[in-house]
Amino acid sequence: MSTLIAAWHAGEQRFDLVGAALFAAMDGDVLAAVGGVKRETALAESALRMHRFCVHPMYRRPGMGRDLAQTVMDHALSDASGLTCNARATPLAAPFWEALGFLKAEADG
Repeated sequence: MSTLIAAWHAGEQRFDLVGAALFAAMDGDVLAAVGGVKRETALAESALRMHRFCVHPMYRRPGMGRDLAQTVMDHALSDASGLTCNARATPLAAPFWEALGFLKAEADG
């Protein structure tokens, strides 16, 4: 979250380009999760990339992260032909994204 906040304040990442969006999942007044999508620049075709997806540990098992990811994916796939994500953030990231239908692929960068 601190990386997202710092990039937002610095104006480096505002999720304001075509197709980009930033979503939040709330539990009352508590921010439980955030997830964004932005243009994927590493591919030639029209694609978006899941970006800055963070779920507070307390909200990981009840499915809030899955629900937020599905919302972001629905938004992304309405605007682009492909969707990527980086699943190397934590040991649990790859199984999470694979359960949502992502396929593992090795890529430079």
